[in-house]
Amino acid sequence: MAVPQVDPEQVRVIGEGLSYADSAEDEIIRILRSATDRSARSDELAAHIHDWPTLYHLSPLRANLLTPLQINPGDRVLEIGCGTGVNVRTLAERGAEVVGVEGTVSRATAARIRNLEFDSVEIFAGDVVDYVPESTFDVVVVVGVLEYVPSGLGGLSEPVDFLELCASFLKEDGILVLAIENKLGLKYLLSFPEDHLGLPWVGLEGYRNGQPRTWSRLELSEMFTQAGFRFQEFLNPFPDYKLPTSVFRDRVYESGHGRELVKNFVRRPVVDYSGRPQYVCDAQMAFRQFVDAGLGKEVSNSFLIFASANSESLSRRIDSAEMWLASGQRLSKFQTFRRVIAAGESYRLTGTSLSEGDRQDRRTQWLINRGHQEGPVYPGTPLEDHIVAALVRGDKSAVASLIISYREFLQEQPLEISLTRGDDGNPFSPREGEQAVAGELVDCVPQNLISSEQGTLISVDHEWQVDGLCALDLVFLRGLLVVATRVAELGSSTDLYVAEMSSVMDVVVALAELAGLEVDEELSERLLRAEFEFQALVSVSPTGTLETFREGLLCPGGPPSRSVPTLRLVGAAKERDQALDQLASMRMEWNLIEADRDRILADRDRVARELFAVTESLESAQRDQEHLASANTRLRREVEALRRSSSFRLGRVITSPVRIALRRLQSR
Repeated sequence: MAVPQVDPEQVRVIGEGLSYADSAEDEIIRILRSATDRSARSDELAAHIHDWPTLYHLSPLRANLLTPLQINPGDRVLEIGCGTGVNVRTLAERGAEVVGVEGTVSRATAARIRNLEFDSVEIFAGDVVDYVPESTFDVVVVVGVLEYVPSGLGGLSEPVDFLELCASFLKEDGILVLAIENKLGLKYLLSFPEDHLGLPWVGLEGYRNGQPRTWSRLELSEMFTQAGFRFQEFLNPFPDYKLPTSVFRDRVYESGHGRELVKNFVRRPVVDYSGRPQYVCDAQMAFRQFVDAGLGKEVSNSFLIFASANSESLSRRIDSAEMWLASGQRLSKFQTFRRVIAAGESYRLTGTSLSEGDRQDRRTQWLINRGHQEGPVYPGTPLEDHIVAALVRGDKSAVASLIISYREFLQEQPLEISLTRGDDGNPFSPREGEQAVAGELVDCVPQNLISSEQGTLISVDHEWQVDGLCALDLVFLRGLLVVATRVAELGSSTDLYVAEMSSVMDVVVALAELAGLEVDEELSERLLRAEFEFQALVSVSPTGTLETFREGLLCPGGPPSRSVPTLRLVGAAKERDQALDQLASMRMEWNLIEADRDRILADRDRVARELFAVTESLESAQRDQEHLASANTRLRREVEALRRSSSFRLGRVITSPVRIALRRLQSR
């Protein structure tokens, strides 16, 4: 008798399921089925990123969120709302036995496919209220789910009820790990669209009943306490919990050095995934102001909350570091991870420390990632922040002084060639007669130069190195390109002295001129080509072509949004811009229609009020007329009655002689 075949992709269906989806599920399933590497940081999967849904489901940055969580082999973990299985995969790779519950069958199927290699993973499709576990769990993970509970998507509509359900799945010493947006996050305070509803200010004005929503730190803490999670620790993922590159504890904010640490390592505190946001100011500078005011932890865009009924288990489950740092959207062999640990009143960095043999594994053609060495965290402010602040102030002399100090720093560094492989293929190589700098300075950009209180520049983050030497001008312009990309996002927030700077390269040229460097077309082309080749070697996702890269930096409006790290085709970008313009026009027309409607409604209300007043007046006059008529009728009746009375007739008899006499007198 033939043994029935069991579909390895099959999930266990519970209840009726939920209707949540983002329309990318079929594509994600196709990608996962065809992939040979489905790991949490798979280059193969990341190569398919081309829009926001694929970025969210396939980005290796997703795995960074749970870095602070201590997982022991054999731990039982439940993830509620496991999506397409990114976190399940991350936890399974660390040795956990994982159960994932996902509302829709399509997403649950994707999660099952992503974890086919693991017998320790089980996936259920349906509402978690219908899930009955075989035993309790050490950890329950909830990422991006609590905010949908008030919308009535599942069987529970009260957040506290949902948290109590989570508690029921835990062992006595178990912990809940929950990630969610902050209602008062910096992103929302700066008017970026709310993640769930796509509109600004929604959380600040107050959510409507039945909408997805989120809460402030205090509100969340009170809900956790009410649900039985007395002990809580809030961590801060930046730019948010979706694609974090840094996570740190609240207590880092409590010291001056800790606040410097946060300001210097959170280089991009806000990322918008909606398309083209409206930049009202420089988010980095705004973040620094909140941190200096002691409000940094209140404006985190997201929270990563560890909560438990047991204080010892809570501390045991969080790694001992103060901050966890990860590289951006890179190829897996270039990904780096660092921990920031407390060292008295200061901090130290620990990270990858590669031997010479390891370096070869992290080489691609002419570029090497050297990793991060252990060392102190230097106090001070990145030179880039000083430059941007001077631009915002419109202080041309200060900008010039800072740019010149950057160029002079590069010129003063020792000219050493630490690699013997040569510079074949290195696009940063100097030409004959050009001033050169060491290949180790290729990534010596202003954000990697710390300006101490004494004004001394300290080079940090020596991660990248190229074979041979680099042209000083190209390294210098590469640093200005990083600054200019940030400036391009500011728009009118920077009081720039250049009459018209419609592109990123316009800003680069203007800044370079302050240091006496004239950027001609040839030098500009060399810079663009070198930077494109650098990014093409490092990036985990498709980088497009040199033409699209050049177009993005030379055309008005700046480069494509960095929220999706791909370079779109020029034609598609133009179509997008036209669609955005049309949408803006439609919104303006809609606003005019709404204004006309409001005016008509106001006129209608005014006329209704006047008509009501006139009606009231007429009704009052009618009531008065009726009252007078009634009084007149009553008076006539009284007169008639008086005339018929005996007293009236007697009076007539008595007064008759008098009347006759009067008439005679009148006739004479």
